[in-house]
Order: sequence, then C-alpha cells, then structure tokens
Amino acid sequence: LAWTPAVDGEDTPGSATDEELLLRDKGQDGNNMLKTQMMKEVRKPGKGADRVLDMLGELKGGTQERAALAKDIRKEALRFKRHKLVAQIDSWIQGQYSSENAYSSS
Repeated sequence: LAWTPAVDGEDTPGSATDEELLLRDKGQDGNNMLKTQMMKEVRKPGKGADRVLDMLGELKGGTQERAALAKDIRKEALRFKRHKLVAQIDSWIQGQYSSENAYSSS
C-alpha cells in the first residue's frame, strides 16, 4: 500500500495509516538485522547452518520478500563455499513456495 494524502483530514480507502507504515518499517528493520546476523553466521567457520535456518524462519513479510532475502544469504554461502548450507537454503525456499501454493489452492 502506498501512502496517499487524505482529503479533508480523513483517511481514504487504500491509504496506509501512520501505524501501518510504522509496522511495515519495523518489519523491514527486523529483516535487515536478521540478514546482517545471517551474513555473519555464514562467514564464520564451522557449522552455523542450523542457526541460519532458524533465522530464516523468523523473517517477516510475503513469500517473495523472504525468498529474496534467502537468495542473498544463499549467494553469500556460495561465496564462502558452504555448499551444504546452499542446498539447505534452496530446500527452504522451495518449501516457502510450496506452502504458499498449498494455501492458495485450498
């Protein structure tokens, strides 16, 4: 939803209230913080895959937004040659799309 100015001080249908915009911004801030933490986990030597996958589950937003962030993490994992983590992220992304399709077809 894009913010549209209200007419005569009233909210128009389809306009986002300040509260909605604030909640949306908080979700983005939370995702950005999670993304930063996941990037750090990917860069650490050792087995931090479980922690990264747990953080992927905490992402907010729609399927497309979560998948886009997961793909960024996937690229970082490839850069650090974390191939098992890449495979796990791929299956997580597929799971997101398959669960979305299950809800939409019901």
